[in-house]
Amino acid sequence: MPADIGDPLRRARARVPRWLVVALPISAILLGGVISALFLVHLRSEELASGERLIRSFAQIAEEQTVRIVQSAQRTLGLVEQTLNDLDPAEAADGPGVGAVLRSLIGGREFLLSIWVLDAAGRVVYDLGGNFGLDLSDRDYFLRHRQAPESGTTIAAPIRSRASGAWLIPVTAPWRRAGGEFAGVIVVALDPRYFDRLWTLELASADRAVALFRRDGMMLMRSPFVESVMGQSFADLPVFRDHLPARPVGSLQANGNVDRRPRILGYRVIAAYPELVIVVGDTVDHFLTSWRRTAYMVAAGWLAGSAAILLLTAWLMREWRRRLQGEGMLAAANATLRAEVAERSRAEGEAEAARVRLVDAIRAFPGSFRLFDRDERLVLTNDVRWVPLGVEAPAIRPGVTIAELVRIAADREFDAAAVGRREEWLQERLAQFRRGYTDAEVAWRDGRWFHLLERRTSDGGTISLRLDITARKRIEEELRQAQKMEAVGQLTGGIAHDFNNMLTVIIGNAELIVDHPGADAQVRAASELILRAAAGSADLTGRLLAFARRSPLQPRRVDISRFVARIDGLLRRALGEEVDISLVPSAHLWEVTIDPSQLETAILNLAVNARDAMPNGGKLTIETANVEIDADYAAANQDAQVGQFVMVAISDTGEGMTPETMRRAFEPFFSTKEVGKGTGLGLSMVYGFVRQSGGHVKIYSEVGRGTTIRMYLPRAVDADPPIDGPDIADSPRAARGERILVVEDDDLVRAHVAGQLKALGYQVIDAANGDAAVDILSGPAPLDLLLTDVVMPGGMTGRDVADAAQRLRPGLPVIFMSGYTRNAIIHGGRLDADARLLSKPFRLREIAAKVREALDDVSRAAERH
Repeated sequence: MPADIGDPLRRARARVPRWLVVALPISAILLGGVISALFLVHLRSEELASGERLIRSFAQIAEEQTVRIVQSAQRTLGLVEQTLNDLDPAEAADGPGVGAVLRSLIGGREFLLSIWVLDAAGRVVYDLGGNFGLDLSDRDYFLRHRQAPESGTTIAAPIRSRASGAWLIPVTAPWRRAGGEFAGVIVVALDPRYFDRLWTLELASADRAVALFRRDGMMLMRSPFVESVMGQSFADLPVFRDHLPARPVGSLQANGNVDRRPRILGYRVIAAYPELVIVVGDTVDHFLTSWRRTAYMVAAGWLAGSAAILLLTAWLMREWRRRLQGEGMLAAANATLRAEVAERSRAEGEAEAARVRLVDAIRAFPGSFRLFDRDERLVLTNDVRWVPLGVEAPAIRPGVTIAELVRIAADREFDAAAVGRREEWLQERLAQFRRGYTDAEVAWRDGRWFHLLERRTSDGGTISLRLDITARKRIEEELRQAQKMEAVGQLTGGIAHDFNNMLTVIIGNAELIVDHPGADAQVRAASELILRAAAGSADLTGRLLAFARRSPLQPRRVDISRFVARIDGLLRRALGEEVDISLVPSAHLWEVTIDPSQLETAILNLAVNARDAMPNGGKLTIETANVEIDADYAAANQDAQVGQFVMVAISDTGEGMTPETMRRAFEPFFSTKEVGKGTGLGLSMVYGFVRQSGGHVKIYSEVGRGTTIRMYLPRAVDADPPIDGPDIADSPRAARGERILVVEDDDLVRAHVAGQLKALGYQVIDAANGDAAVDILSGPAPLDLLLTDVVMPGGMTGRDVADAAQRLRPGLPVIFMSGYTRNAIIHGGRLDADARLLSKPFRLREIAAKVREALDDVSRAAERH
């Protein structure tokens, strides 16, 4: 630069400080920014205030909609109560008919899911879905109304239906008879998803949410519907903790209870139902949308003005920058070069790390991995072997084509679908691969199953994955087998119940003929044949009930070592001299809680099956041991549970079982014996008894090498003393004219039981149902014993009759009769501690012993007091 030009510039720079040239425009920019910011803050406050007013109005709309729904539900409760109280006894006994009447009350109210009615004991007596007898006495709403029968309509916490699993909101009210007495609880179920649709239609917004709470903070409903918050308590939210106690209507800003986003919330305590609170919320972002647009415009204007000032400042500063420009450019170039070098090094390192991770992932993949290029040539593979064991694996190397690999598989017939149809399978497999999308389960000839997944890559290649799913297929098959066994068990239990009623009459009358002194010899002989056949039929139904896990077990603490030693003689007599019996007891064996008589029958059944599998004789080994089942074993065996068990293993050296026979061994009426040589119920009875007792059964067998069946019995945890075997009842004493009430819905059985008791010297009063029995119990007639069937129609079970007897006549002894209890007096597979059970069919001496025992227990108790 010439000196005559540079000197004036230097003098100008010396007169004007550099900081002043920069400070003036910066001050102008900052002042404009402060003014703009204050304006935007004020505008934002106005927008939020407007949003709060809007949200409160939405809350009022939602309140009106909710009130209409709840009022309609309340009117429905009143109609149901009036309808029930107007029913005569015949109509009230017709559950399906009453259900149809209740369904008509729903009408077009699509927000009502269902109506059900509980009796005073908490059991469902009327229900639109047919769930009669369902015990809901543990529901909070039932307990609340039973404790306060005068209470009004209540909206309970959301629950899942025990029948359908769907969410519903119970609106409940006590059911009071015309005289005011508490008869039960009436429930109408509101559909939470109806509120979802209703609120969404009226208050459409992507971020808006409406929630219905109880005053205590429990969530009843939310729109949009979120299942995880149904019935949850949000009492710690600011709206319930700080605002509701002060004002019943208001608004606030808080984070949402589901998505935790900042929201404006409007709440209202519903005036018609003060226990309910409507909360409507929308995100702060939603209400600030227009404010943001204004903010963007203000910011853009401020930026534009600032840019103009900065451009002017830049022009003024150009002379100062010119001198330093060269040095700055050089420094920038150096910095850029260093940054590029560092970026390239980082990129190369990341690429290498990604390659290593990909290779490690492919190697760690449990199945086979194959990557083919667009020419169908193998590019990348892992080392997973997928050919059958004992077969030389083909050479799989990069460059081999899919056609060559498929041809090898076709030649060796690895795939079960390739057996006998090589060319067809070869063409099908190649066509499947070339489609570029495969998701199939493939069965191999060696019994394994594979999940084959193939997908086309972006460059035209193909990834082929093959994962061994043999274990999963085995578990699925075990689950299907367990479901089939459960279905068969339910069917057999129902059949056995009705059959036992008929057998009771047949056995009793045949026994009367045999014992009658004037009976003809030929008639007596025929009756004895009937008795033997009926006894066999009773044993058959007992086995059916054992398989169905419906037998009334009477478990006791048992010392297995002494128990097995005690029945050793019985086994030797039953199996004969050709079978060598060996006992291998374990030291320090735990005691178990089990029904001794059922255990004896189970061991005898297994021993007889083992003898039949050794027609030419052999060795039977009974082994015991303490076993702890862990989570891995329980996961691999469908019926097993984690815990401590005593294993009783019965092994033979017989013919063994095929895999198909083992799979079906526990099915009832399945037998490999000749026709007439067995019922096919022995193993079924063992299976049902052990499962009902909380144990597990496992079969190990190999054709030609014998069979081992292991029973895992639960370890005893109670304090009762152990026993060696079943108790032996004493002979009953004679009757002394006591008066017995017999309750039985089956006319034949009732007449037969009454006749047997009269023949024993007792006085008998009979009733055909629970209501008639309660009338007699309420009357003046003296009674010494109640003998009642368990399962009866008309709404009252034998347990209900027994409970009524204890209320009306405290201390009256009760004996239950049943061929199938359906859990009325059996819970968890065990007989209730206070229950005496006479299992159908029964002989005269059995009913005599049971009745005498109950009456003598009362007499001894009276003498002690």
